[in-house]
Formats: sequence, structure tokens, C-alpha cells
Amino acid sequence: MQDIQPWLSVAGVAIDLLGFLILLWEWWIAFFNEENQLGFQRRLEQERNRRAFHQANVSGQLRQHLETSGKMMDDMALRRAWDEHAQTMRRRKPAFLAAAALIVVGSLLQIAGAWPL
Repeated sequence: MQDIQPWLSVAGVAIDLLGFLILLWEWWIAFFNEENQLGFQRRLEQERNRRAFHQANVSGQLRQHLETSGKMMDDMALRRAWDEHAQTMRRRKPAFLAAAALIVVGSLLQIAGAWPL
């Protein structure tokens, strides 16, 4: 057992590093998803303001048409944003679970490698 104990520590550190790198990748995905979602909200608000400005000076029937078409455009944009967010979450979950498992296994191997006999 003493012969492999130093190698357990080395393997533990390597597995820990791999887990941490996967966790960094997961955070990277999260960061860009948050940036995309904020950009979507900003664009949606600009589009709503633009539509409100154009609707302010139109007659009743045209106003109703613009409101209805604007609502449909908002609904489509919201669905796209939610779909994109859901896809990102589907990628993040397995990455996080794999990273957590690797970090725990790596830590246990390091403890086994440093355990006094």
C-alpha cells in the first residue's frame, strides 16, 4: 500500500484539476447565458418602447392591429429566450454533476494518499 500511496495523491490532484476545469467551463456557459438573457431583455424593452411610440398617434383599428401583432412578436421572442435558457441549463447540469463528482473523488484520493499508515 505504501508504494501506491504517493500515486493516489497524484491521481487525486489530477482528478481534482479535471473537475475544477469542468466547473470553470460550466461557469463560462452560465456567464454567457446570463449575458444573452440580459441582452434579450434590453432588446425587448427597446422594441416595446418603439412600438408604444408608433402606436401613440394611430387610429383605433390600426392601434388594435399593432397591439395584437406586437403581443405576438413578444410571445415569440419570449419563447425563443426560454428555449435558449432551457438548452443552456441542460448543458450545465451534467457538467456541474461531473465536476462535483470528480472533485469529491479527487479529494478522497488525496486523503488516501496522505493518510498515515
